[in-house]
Amino acid sequence: MNDKHEDYALFQLLNKHCTRGVAVIDPNHGIDSICVIVQVPEEEQKAFTTAFWQTEPFKSMYQFFSLSVSNLSWYKCRLKQSKYQVFISNQRKY
Repeated sequence: MNDKHEDYALFQLLNKHCTRGVAVIDPNHGIDSICVIVQVPEEEQKAFTTAFWQTEPFKSMYQFFSLSVSNLSWYKCRLKQSKYQVFISNQRKY
């Protein structure tokens, strides 16, 4: 798999830097930007944010991405099969 895809890169980042987490990629956020919304535990947010901007494709195309990081609720992503979740939003905004 090509590691330049945003969804695969986000999954790898969550797996490497967080104990659990959820990410949503919204390619329809604006005319020239892709919004990435991430929820991870509070104590892991700084490390994740630093790693995010140092990882391809986010590093070389930083001007096209906006990152929003927030606290992950205590009840989310508790099961082993759903520890890390990455979604691509298909909602159009007109």
